[in-house]
Amino acid sequence: MGVFEILVVIAFLLWSFLTVILATIAGHHLWQLVDERYEESLTCKFCGELALSWDKGMRHYDLSVIAGFGAMITAVALGETADNMLQWFDEYDDQTQNEATHDG
Repeated sequence: MGVFEILVVIAFLLWSFLTVILATIAGHHLWQLVDERYEESLTCKFCGELALSWDKGMRHYDLSVIAGFGAMITAVALGETADNMLQWFDEYDDQTQNEATHDG
């Protein structure tokens, strides 16, 4: 059971680390797209479109907020679940220690 407990803890830690890495990559990619749009707007004379109009800016903002809230919800869910999961392993170990004895 100790091996499974260690695997669960490693899985929780890797998932939270992966969430942070993916959020950072997504933010970098979004920033890069905005920079490319700005560079394109400088070279285009007759496009008739701003580098970043209000509707596109609000879409980028909304996507960033949704990604941030998703990362926060994931973090809270992992924090709440990790405690219960470790407690389950401890309770299982306690119950298996008492099997086939006069105490259990």
